[in-house]
Amino acid sequence: MKTLFKVFVSLFLLSSLTTASFAQKTMGTSKISGDSRRKALVIGNKAYTHVRALANTGRDVDSVSKVLRGVGFQVFPYLDLNRQGTEKAFSDFLEAISSSPTEVVFVYYTGHGLGLGSTNYLLPIDTRLDCLEQLKGYSSVSLNAIVEAVSKKEIKHNYFFMDACRDLPNFQHCDNTPWDGNVMGMVDPLKITTGAFITFATRYGSVADDNTYDKANSLFTSELIKHLPTPDIDLYEVFKRVKLCVIARSGDTQDPQILHDIREDLILVPTSGPTNANNPNWNPVPLVSKTLEVIAYKPNGKDLDYELGKATVAELKKKYPERVVTLKANGKGLANSATLCTVKRQTTTSSNPFTTNRATYDLIKAETQLTISFQTGGEEIDKIELEEAGTDHQERVAIQNSIERALGKLQSVTVNLD
Repeated sequence: MKTLFKVFVSLFLLSSLTTASFAQKTMGTSKISGDSRRKALVIGNKAYTHVRALANTGRDVDSVSKVLRGVGFQVFPYLDLNRQGTEKAFSDFLEAISSSPTEVVFVYYTGHGLGLGSTNYLLPIDTRLDCLEQLKGYSSVSLNAIVEAVSKKEIKHNYFFMDACRDLPNFQHCDNTPWDGNVMGMVDPLKITTGAFITFATRYGSVADDNTYDKANSLFTSELIKHLPTPDIDLYEVFKRVKLCVIARSGDTQDPQILHDIREDLILVPTSGPTNANNPNWNPVPLVSKTLEVIAYKPNGKDLDYELGKATVAELKKKYPERVVTLKANGKGLANSATLCTVKRQTTTSSNPFTTNRATYDLIKAETQLTISFQTGGEEIDKIELEEAGTDHQERVAIQNSIERALGKLQSVTVNLD
């Protein structure tokens, strides 16, 4: 995200610590059903008074809240909090997880975030800084504060997702000595208590993309809401899928990171196992048989085509609104009994001059054939072919037009998914 800030503080995360933490393996996986024991705090800050406002945070809050409710969370959403409002939101949420049985805590924040020393600050909309050390006045609304407060509640599963990676402008220390480049970020390792799982939208020293993806959200959040409701995978696997997709879509300029100390990970959407004792019919999202996982290939049949994959996902979501449709980051792994949609493309181009009574125009015609196959349990259940052409002065645009027109035919063809 581009802001008025200049000093890189994106992740609050020391690179070597991050790498070691990402390699750490979980010891087991649990399945939990029921919404009364799942609680989520969702905060987004957009309308900053003294620094540049952010584009996507309001929609990010709405999207994440909707997905979390869909997988059984009681959600506490907030938008545009000042410091006092943030402190109250923290306090109210801590009271909520204390006043009734809670097994899973999920904290999501999107907005400006800065690190100084070993403290990571989640900046409220009324933040005003003249020098670096003034950040310490915001310790009550830091990531450290909420992580430490939640850890004292002895909740079994604690997850923190931070889409908060920003910079500061040429700040000096409050004693007027210049910034030396080593103050921001994790100078001393953050103490992670057992059960805590913290993810960041990008690596230390980088800026997270604040452009709008999938017509609504930031890049990190766009991928998070796609993969979070995937059945039968744990949250560690969710993060890995988010990471790979963000790297691919950003052209390797944004690389989400993780810091955790968990002994047992969590499957949010199990499709087998115990049901909710209070509601045996509880079913937060469609069963895995209702899930479509899409993978698309470039004409060489080897390299993944993420743009084609995204466009296919969008069309399938329109065609099957009752299904969970996600973009696979690679060709490996598939949720049990999920339907795999594989898209392969072949395109040919040719000169297509167009003559009027005044002039002849040198146009390019692109003809695209899409082969889309659907498999369940490794067996093909249906295959369709869509063909369409596009014309333009530029070859790239002609190809894109032909692809869009071919995919548009998905809405009118019958596909056997049963």
